[in-house]
Amino acid sequence: MESKRIALKRALGSIELFALGYSDVSSTYYFSMGVIALYSGSALPMVMLLGSVPLWLVGLTYAELGSSIPEAGGAYYYVRRGLGDGLGFMAGWLLNLDQIIMIAYGAVSFVGYLGVLVDVLHVWPYNLITSLAVIYTLMFLNIIGIKPSARFNLASHR
Repeated sequence: MESKRIALKRALGSIELFALGYSDVSSTYYFSMGVIALYSGSALPMVMLLGSVPLWLVGLTYAELGSSIPEAGGAYYYVRRGLGDGLGFMAGWLLNLDQIIMIAYGAVSFVGYLGVLVDVLHVWPYNLITSLAVIYTLMFLNIIGIKPSARFNLASHR
């Protein structure tokens, strides 16, 4: 009996993959840039450079693992394969929690930055409503597919 291998559909090109990866990593800096600049002062360039080192290491690790273990599942699968089911399960759920927190943080930060242009966004409940609208818009983009989501990323970086 032959086992049929299940694989993800390869729908993105190199530029779209780069745009998705860039937007995921760079958002961390954009959301926290004001606070970092406030507390680091003239050391900002050095802080940014040192802060990027862990991101580069994570990126290189994912690139290496992705090319040597070409399976769907990402970090969950890598941890499960290397360290066992229990730690793989924990890694998967911790990554889900991380994504939930980062989505909420990103939406609130986006609305905070947008509030510089639109004063009413600093007032409750408008900031909450706008943050939820951002989350639901991005959720809708993800539901309709990776291709439209990647196109949105490309358009928003131009």
